[in-house]
Amino acid sequence: MQHIGNFTSKRWGAVRVSRSTYGSAKGPLAITLATDEGEPLATLSVNLYKPECSHDSRDLPADCFYVREWGGNEDLAAEALASGLFTLRGDLPRGRSGFVSAPVWQLKAPA
Repeated sequence: MQHIGNFTSKRWGAVRVSRSTYGSAKGPLAITLATDEGEPLATLSVNLYKPECSHDSRDLPADCFYVREWGGNEDLAAEALASGLFTLRGDLPRGRSGFVSAPVWQLKAPA
């Protein structure tokens, strides 16, 4: 895992953001959140794949991922987006699986 930044959560305080990949080094982008002390908080990304889902994470650009903004992730996802570490990619279609729909976010290049 590679640490890519931090943001402050109203509920959790300082949150560390890390990146890795699903499955293998060449797999889709995975984003995880942890407390400043390293305790896991949530996985911000979700790995979608066909034919079970409408789209496939492997088809996204390497710096993009589907966001899990349901099931308790709603507040953390909103705070993560507001942090400035990510950009919403409205030009890419939302991935759908069952009753959920996941937008695409892109990592912002470090300044």
